[in-house]
Amino acid sequence: MPANKKKIASSNIFNEQKFLVVFPSALGDSVLCSTVIDKIGFATKNQKNIFVATLPYVVNLFNEVKDIAMAFSYEEFPELLWETIFDWVIDLSGLEYYKLLGDKLQSRQIIYRKFNKWEEIIVQNRTEKYKVIDSLFNLSKNSNLLGHLPVWLEESASLVAHALGDDPLDWLNGKTRPSIKLKNETILEKQNAANEIIFLPCGDWEAKRWPEEYWIDLSSLLKKEGFDIILVLGPKEQKKYRQLKKVVNQCYISTNLIELITIISFRKLIISNDCGPLHIGAAIGMPCISIFGPTNPYKWFWYHNQYQLFVQTEESYQRSSDIGWNVNREKVWKYWPSENQVYEKAMAVLSKAD
Repeated sequence: MPANKKKIASSNIFNEQKFLVVFPSALGDSVLCSTVIDKIGFATKNQKNIFVATLPYVVNLFNEVKDIAMAFSYEEFPELLWETIFDWVIDLSGLEYYKLLGDKLQSRQIIYRKFNKWEEIIVQNRTEKYKVIDSLFNLSKNSNLLGHLPVWLEESASLVAHALGDDPLDWLNGKTRPSIKLKNETILEKQNAANEIIFLPCGDWEAKRWPEEYWIDLSSLLKKEGFDIILVLGPKEQKKYRQLKKVVNQCYISTNLIELITIISFRKLIISNDCGPLHIGAAIGMPCISIFGPTNPYKWFWYHNQYQLFVQTEESYQRSSDIGWNVNREKVWKYWPSENQVYEKAMAVLSKAD
């Protein structure tokens, strides 16, 4: 790369720059990548210069997040921004979703990568396009760490670091955890919920869904300890888990993500599949247990503290940590942890919370 392109942006003009961040096309990935908002906000010290393009049903969530001036759908570029020139468009989708925003999107520089060429970072301005080899990707590959890097780092740190003229390794060394800080904290409803545990058996993949009979047995174990079980389902799950609905204390059907936050906040504990709602709960700081099947918890659950733990069998972990492992999303997974293993982890977290 030419010497004059080693540092793409100059920090002394950050406060005057506008950033458009294009999030990935999955809720969990978007929450994991939300740490880039903190990174840009810290560098620029400006809460009005960060805009987000995201999934339509996620827009209402990110419009409530601090440091985001506006969130909107990939396919609905707001008319009031037609005259805006973004200094940086940072596309984290891997699919060039910034193109969906159409000809009205104006930018000085766009930075992105493609799934089939993950090691390359592409920088495009009004007059030229050039490629940068991602040093972090190569470092990870050579040290056999690629399957263990948190996804927010692998998918976003290098792009944002290049835009800010920063070192992506600082992100790894800092171990920044994804977090969602809301503009209106009253959304986090305080509830008299000292003995309530949330079940989130969500997930678009069949392979990620812990079997219903395990949830039923876990509910029985926790009820014996005096806990009430609150089952939370999304629109896609509302016709499922018919037997589980019969044994829990209460069932909510959450229709949007802000409503989800109000339901799960300030409960005793969340127990969940590896899914988007889990990441929202973890990112707002809720104690949680995540049940992992065929996916890698060190890559997709970058929280790991005494109140936020995962449960996974050794067989599942060995497969999920293989860099070349491909998951059949629709196949039922069979190497699940038992209800007793999840119960023991839950009791460990609950004892610390007390």
